[in-house]
Amino acid sequence: MAYSASDPKEWNGRTSVEKEYIYQRIECITLNEIPPVSTPSFGILGYAVDEGVRRNQGRIGASMGPNAFRNSFAKLSDHISKNINLYDVGTLICEKADLEQTQEELSDSVYKLLKKGVTPLVIGGGHDIAYGHYKGIQRANPDKKIGIINFDAHLDLRPFETGSHSGSPFNQIASEFNKFNYLCVGFRKESNPPSLLKRAEELKVKIIDRSISNLQHIDQVTQSIDSYLNSLDIIYITIDLDGFADTYAPGVSAASPHGFNVDFALACLKHIVSSKKVISVDIAELNPSYDIDSRTSKLAAGLAYHIIDQWA
Repeated sequence: MAYSASDPKEWNGRTSVEKEYIYQRIECITLNEIPPVSTPSFGILGYAVDEGVRRNQGRIGASMGPNAFRNSFAKLSDHISKNINLYDVGTLICEKADLEQTQEELSDSVYKLLKKGVTPLVIGGGHDIAYGHYKGIQRANPDKKIGIINFDAHLDLRPFETGSHSGSPFNQIASEFNKFNYLCVGFRKESNPPSLLKRAEELKVKIIDRSISNLQHIDQVTQSIDSYLNSLDIIYITIDLDGFADTYAPGVSAASPHGFNVDFALACLKHIVSSKKVISVDIAELNPSYDIDSRTSKLAAGLAYHIIDQWA
């Protein structure tokens, strides 16, 4: 497995004798050192991969996303319940452009975390992260009805006959698994060709359009989310940062000024986490090469922080 162990030197911030910052909470371990846990625990796993973005003709650079995330997350003030364990379990690396093998390694890693009772928090990397991530969840929960909630401008239901890529993960999941339950929040019609909408209709994908992805319509949105959640056992949240307006997320593969805002996303995430059905999370398309003042990595760090903080 192409894997880089977590490095405590990547976690640093303002000096605090009272240990008031996240970097002072993180325990760096390998995937093989995950201890038995009896309290809520998160395992931060990097997915340093932009081969899928390259194949999908996007802007490469997301392979540097995991460490940019660590740099921003480390500096946040620590108000998270002391009952929650935070582990950095290292980073998966794509060697020789072998995306498919890396996705299998991600599946194995997610499975290992879940079986140990640790909630995966996977940081990418391209949105091809979703295929391997879902496979690991499904393997750990073969008898559960799994729902995917994707915060994204794109459906990512593109064909994959020539191989996996960042635009194909949910089509791959639908093609491989009989039970496919998928909700896309923040969908933008102008960012998806008609063939993908046709595929979404065939698969009975639930869509919350960008036009109502705002706080003005939050009651309508949360009602739609609740309707989706009711028939599901567990939820996998995947956040593609290009769903946000580029004011907040310039450092992505496909930036746009027409995305949703941070407060809307946080309100949705709080509501979803409160269902107690969320089992795993990833954040995709963090591309430091195009970031401005670390806005996008700070956004990713803040999203992760709020999800964890809501957990206890």
